[in-house]
Amino acid sequence: MEPLSITTSVTGLLNAADAVLARLDPILKARRGAEKIISPLHSELVGSKAILAALQVLMEAVGSSRLERLAMVALDDLLVILADGVLTFSELESGIRALAVSEGETGIAATMQWLWRKKEFEVFLSRVTTFKESIRLLVTILIG
Repeated sequence: MEPLSITTSVTGLLNAADAVLARLDPILKARRGAEKIISPLHSELVGSKAILAALQVLMEAVGSSRLERLAMVALDDLLVILADGVLTFSELESGIRALAVSEGETGIAATMQWLWRKKEFEVFLSRVTTFKESIRLLVTILIG
């Protein structure tokens, strides 16, 4: 995988993170009870976005020394990490879309909807955290 392909993949992941955050923000503001589930997920997404932006900058500035560092990362591992990120963000966006905030949708029913799906979003939190840490490791390797 060439540095340009990696940069393109990272740009796509940054766009996906923006899309998920755009759907998450109104829910976080509008639904009581959601903040306990959504706040940690929101924080991990913001952290993932920051690390992806750092990876993008590093990949855009690839020089001969960075190519040596990039060679330390197995291509299969890199592809798995990027593909997992795409899958995680896509599934997370679908899950959030199912809980979209409607005008006037408040009260016990809205809160219960979050409580019923708490485990699902805890799994998403774990997956986003794992993705973020994997990308952080890549950035650490590239920085050297």
